[in-house]
Amino acid sequence: MWLAVLACLPLAAQIEGPAPDPLEQGYRSLREGDAGGAVDWFRQAAEGQPAASVAWRELGYAYLRIGEDGSAQQVFEQVLADEPTDARTALDLAYSCQRTGDRPRAEAWFTAAAQSKDAALRSTARGRSRNCGGLPGIHPGKTMALADSRFPRRMALC
Repeated sequence: MWLAVLACLPLAAQIEGPAPDPLEQGYRSLREGDAGGAVDWFRQAAEGQPAASVAWRELGYAYLRIGEDGSAQQVFEQVLADEPTDARTALDLAYSCQRTGDRPRAEAWFTAAAQSKDAALRSTARGRSRNCGGLPGIHPGKTMALADSRFPRRMALC
């Protein structure tokens, strides 16, 4: 009898299907407006991955969405330590620094992001650097699309 039960275990695993991909589940959580759930999924996806991986970047972004700027900054700094030329992460870190009122660091990271080879990202970083600190032209709560063909997302400014 036990042999018959054991023989059915592989079939039961096939019926349940493969385990969900944490990265995809994180994106799903973001689409559904569950940034806290996205943090949990992206943290799981990031475990054991190099700091410059997509999972770590998205974990930082999810932290921004739930207002944990300190955690977001730690993650972004870790990514940039492994990939210092990652302009998108530099831009995300600049936004986070700006939100916490650290204008000098925000300016430094906007300047770093402005070195990007991506023209849209470069333009965004330069514009934000000029307008850092809520100067005319930037309105609290305004959103801006960050163009990335693989991972489109929207981020609140200010």
